Parts: sequence; C-alpha cells; structure tokens
Amino acid sequence: QEDRRTLQNGASVFAWHKKNEAYLFHRTPVSNVALVRSFRNACYYGQNDSLRKVDNCMYGMLEALKRGRIPYFPIDARQIAQKAQKARVMLLPEIAVLTDAELQSLEAYVRAGGSVVYTGATGMLDEWGYPRRRFPLDALFGISRLELQPMDPQMQRGALDGLDDYVMHNYIRIAQPRHAIFHGFEETPILSLHGIYYHVKSENLKELAHIVPPFPTYPPELSYMQDDKRASSIP
Repeated sequence: QEDRRTLQNGASVFAWHKKNEAYLFHRTPVSNVALVRSFRNACYYGQNDSLRKVDNCMYGMLEALKRGRIPYFPIDARQIAQKAQKARVMLLPEIAVLTDAELQSLEAYVRAGGSVVYTGATGMLDEWGYPRRRFPLDALFGISRLELQPMDPQMQRGALDGLDDYVMHNYIRIAQPRHAIFHGFEETPILSLHGIYYHVKSENLKELAHIVPPFPTYPPELSYMQDDKRASSIP
C-alpha cells in the first residue's frame, strides 16, 4: 500500500475506542421497540428473490425508525417469547413465515398488553412456506383477508419500471383526518402509497383510509385521478 494515509485511520479509531471502552460494553438496552427478523422467512418466503420480498421490507422499516429517531433492538422470530417482557411493541415487516409456536407467542404477548405492527404477508405461511388455511394473527386483530396467498412478487415492481405498468402508482385517501396517526398531514387528504396492498375486511374496526385506484403515470395529459376513481371502498 503506497498511500500510507489510510493506515492512520485505524490508529485514531482504536485510540478513541480504548479511551471510551468502559461505555461500549455491558450496556443495558433502553429501547422497548423490537424489530423481528427471521432467517426461515428469508429461506422459505424470500427464496431466490429475498432482497425484494424480505430485505427491502426490513430496510423500509429501519428507515422509518431512523427518521422518527426511535431506538430499537433486533430479535429473531424464535425469541419472541423470550424478549416479550422487554418490548412494548414488536414490528414484523413482511414476516410471512411464522411457526405455530411463534404465532402462539405473539398471541400471548398481545393478550398480556403488548402491541404489534405487521405488514403485507405476515403470518400467511407456515414454517415450511406453505399457505395457511387460517390466519391466527389476523383473527387476533379482527381482520380477515380476501387473498389467501402472498401476492406474486412480480406485483412488487417499481411503479415506474415501465410507463405502461402503473399498478403501484396508487395513493390512500384519509377517511379519519383527526386521527393521531395522521398528525402532520393536515394539509393533504391523500398520501402516496406506491406499493402493493392486501384486501381485508373487518366487522369491528374503524376504517382510517381507503385506497385510491392506480392511474397512469405518463403521459402528463393522462396522469390524473378520474372523478369516479378518486377513492374506493377498499380500507
């Protein structure tokens, strides 16, 4: 290595580490937000498209946590019962594959007062990646799915991958603008979604927003919501 400037970086870093070593070890995490990961989910749901179907969902959740300045600690799905007492909320970004034991641990956690945020296909597949006949996690939260299998990964293409393919050029229309979850969005009745969504129904939950059906992205003269498609009944 002829450029010896790079060799100086390690010395300063390790000197700082030595000076602050007492603060870097044997610390007690203060975060009460658990971010759930699953190697089994990556294998049996992600398969050969794990970056798109699993990792990107995790990265999106991480970005939201960082932007919100919310500290978190990662756990494996097998640790849900073990870590339950340390977490006020557990986040499951597209954890489609969950074992029966993991689902039971989540149910016990919720019934004990814990909160859960989950997205997409979470809980739709069993431990080997096969579709479940019923969805205990959805039933626990009072919703039922109209789709019984995770969506085709081809549906997860970017909205602008092709000018004629605008299936993900979609929005949500706020139905309950005064709800706390929409704080900061008082100046807009719509929010961009740009993603896939699962149709669900519920007999006892309040609908906070509805899907705005996709509309063309191009050409500009046609890129607008038609009057009869400015909203829908899909929550």
